[in-house]
Amino acid sequence: MILKKIYTSPKQLFKPVEFVDGINYIFGKKEVGPDGHSKKSLNGIGKSLLLDLINFCFLCDYNRRSTPRLIAAYNKNILKDISVVLEFEIGKDYYKIIRSFAEPSTILLSVDNSPLSKYNITELKLSLCNLFFERTKYEGKYSSTWLRKLIPFFIKIQTPEKVPFVNPVKYINELSETELIQFHFFLLNLNNTLLARNFELLTELKQLNTTLKRISKLLDEVYGTKTTEGFSSHKKKLSSEIDKLIKAVQSFKLSEKYKIDEDKADKLTAEIKELWSDNSSDNQEILSLQESLKVNTSIKPNSIARIYNELNNLLGKNIEKSLSDAVEFRKNLITSRLEFISTEVDRLSNLIIDRMEIINSKEQNRSEILSILNNKKAFNDLTEAYYQLSIKQDELKELESRTKLFDDLNKKKLEIKKNINIISQQLYELKEHIAQKELIISSVISDIYNNIYPEHPDSSVFEITPSPNLEAKIKLNILTSNEMLSHGMNQGRTMIYDLAVLFHAIQENLKTPRFLIHDGILDSMDKTHFIELVKYLKQRQKNGEIFQYIITLNEEGTLKDNFEDGDIVNPDKIAEEAILVLTPYKKLFQLDF
Repeated sequence: MILKKIYTSPKQLFKPVEFVDGINYIFGKKEVGPDGHSKKSLNGIGKSLLLDLINFCFLCDYNRRSTPRLIAAYNKNILKDISVVLEFEIGKDYYKIIRSFAEPSTILLSVDNSPLSKYNITELKLSLCNLFFERTKYEGKYSSTWLRKLIPFFIKIQTPEKVPFVNPVKYINELSETELIQFHFFLLNLNNTLLARNFELLTELKQLNTTLKRISKLLDEVYGTKTTEGFSSHKKKLSSEIDKLIKAVQSFKLSEKYKIDEDKADKLTAEIKELWSDNSSDNQEILSLQESLKVNTSIKPNSIARIYNELNNLLGKNIEKSLSDAVEFRKNLITSRLEFISTEVDRLSNLIIDRMEIINSKEQNRSEILSILNNKKAFNDLTEAYYQLSIKQDELKELESRTKLFDDLNKKKLEIKKNINIISQQLYELKEHIAQKELIISSVISDIYNNIYPEHPDSSVFEITPSPNLEAKIKLNILTSNEMLSHGMNQGRTMIYDLAVLFHAIQENLKTPRFLIHDGILDSMDKTHFIELVKYLKQRQKNGEIFQYIITLNEEGTLKDNFEDGDIVNPDKIAEEAILVLTPYKKLFQLDF
C-alpha cells in the first residue's frame, strides 16, 4: 500500500498534497515577514497536523487524548462540515476513503472509482486490517481487530508534549511491551503464537488477581476471614445452626400433628413414676420371699427320743416317731413353699422387666416431647422458624458459592502461572527455530545502520533473547551499544529499526504498508548522518524498491548546520523537493488555533 493524495472537502483548507515514491519531505521553512524579520517559530505551522489528517483517515480515535490538534481546530469551527479525503493504492486497486469530523464514526469508501459505500467505523476497521495486513500463509496469530495496533507502527506523529521516540519496541505509549512484542513478531513475519498466548494469559491473570482481590476483601468484610480454614469453620457453624432450625421446624409440625403439649409430658412423667413405684414394691416383695427361705429345719428326732427313753422306753419310741413324722411333714411343707416362692419371684421379676421396657419407651417419648417443646419455645410461631431457617440457608449457600468461586479462581490462577512457565521454556525452542530469520533481519538492520553511522560499528545490532523474568518473556535487543544511547542517536534506533521492518517486508514480499511516517525523529540528527540517510534511501529507490518515507523537517535543528550547494541535500533542495512547504506565514489551515 502506498499513499497517493490527501485533501479536504467540500472546502479545500489547503492545496491537495500528493505523495511520491521515495522520500516525502513535509518542510517547515523560515520566511521573512512583513516586519522584515524571520524569528517566528516553526512550531505549530501544520506539519504534524497534516499527519494527523492521514491518521484520522486510517480510523484513529477522535478525541482530546488521541487527536488534540484536530479537536482544537474543530472547536474553532475550522473543521466544521469538513471531510478529509485520502487516496491510496494497493497493488492495482485505487482506494478513496472519506471521513468527516461531523460524523467521524461513519466512513465512505470507494475502489477504482466505484460509487462510494458507507461503512460503520467498527466494521471498516476489520475490513481495512485484512486489506492491509492479512497473510494466508502466516504461521502465527493474526486478528482483524489489530488495525489500530499495527498502523501506528507506520505512522509515528509527534505529540504536543513532544515525547521523543527513544524506544523502538514501545511504539504505542499506552500499550505494554508484553502486548506490543507480538505485533513486532507479526510485522517481522516471525511466529508470534507463544507471545500472543503469553499476553492472553497475563491479561487473564491480571483480571483474575483483580477479581480475587475484590472477593477476598468482600469475604473479609462479611465473614472476618480470608483463609480456607476460616471459611470452613464458618460453614460448620452455619450448618449446625441450620440443623437446630430444622429440628425447631419439625417440632412445630409434630406439635400440630400430634397435639403435643406440656400436659402430655406431665402425664408421661406420672405414669413413669407409678411404674417405678410398682417395680420398687415388687423388688421389696422378692427380697422378703427370698428371706423367708432361710428357716432352720435341722431337728434330730433320735436325740430327743433318748431323753424320753430314760424315763419310759415306749414313750421315747413314740415321741421319736412323732417327731420324725413332724420333721418330714415340715420338710415337705418347706419344699412346697420353696417352689411357690421361686415361682413367685420369677413372676415378679418378669413384671419388673416388662415395666422397665414400658418405662424406657415412655422415657424416650417424654424426651422427644420435651425436646419438641424446648425447640418450639425458641420461636413465636412456625413462620418465624421458617424465616430464620431461610436466612441461614441462604447465607450458607452464598458463602459456599463465594468460597467455591474463590477456590476455583485460585486454581485457575495456578493453572495460568503453570502455562506461562511452559511458554517461557518453549520460547527457547522458538529461539532456535527462528535463528536463520533472526540473522536475515539482523543483516537488514546492520546494512541500514552501517550506511548511516559508518563511524560507529555496532556488534550488537539485533538479538531476540528469551527472558523468563520479564512479563513479555522475550526481549528485542535493537542497537543497544553505548554509542547508540548518546544524544541524538538514540532516536536513530527507532528510525533504523522502522526502516528495517519496512525494507524487510519489501524483501520478503509481506503484506504491509509500503510507507513509513516519521514526525520529528530527525530533529536532532547530525548533518553527516542525515546526508548518509538520504543517500541510502535514494540508492534503494534506484534499485527499484517502491516505498515512501514521509518525514517532517524544519529549517533548523538538523538543517541548522552549514549545508553547501554541492551537498546531496540542503534546505533549498529540500524545499524544492518537498511535497508540502509550510512557514509561519503560510500555515496548513492559514490561521492560528
